[in-house]
Amino acid sequence: MGDEIGSIHTLIHMASRDDMVAKQVLDGTIRYLAAGLANLINLCNPRRIILSGYVGLELGQFALAEIRKATSQYALKLPCEAAEISVSQLEPDGASIGMAKLVLEDFFDTVGGQKTHPSLQPSRL
Repeated sequence: MGDEIGSIHTLIHMASRDDMVAKQVLDGTIRYLAAGLANLINLCNPRRIILSGYVGLELGQFALAEIRKATSQYALKLPCEAAEISVSQLEPDGASIGMAKLVLEDFFDTVGGQKTHPSLQPSRL
């Protein structure tokens, strides 16, 4: 993991100093990320996408406007306008904290004999 963090720091630092190779690598990374986010938006119609993790936080803080713009070029117009792309306000382990919260909610709901969280309810299809 240390190599990923060091690599993204170096890449962003070099791009901010107008290094053309670093800018090309970041532009390609943003395009691939935007294509993936657009697929997520088109398929799932989320209201919010939060970039997190070490690379997501660093890249999001450096190029959030570019990520949003590129995503809008790939995604369907209406779902993209409804989706908010932002950078996590939590530490890089925010996703782990969220998952732990869901597990604890499930545990306490189960112990109490009643599951109340909507994602834990059986489908009514």
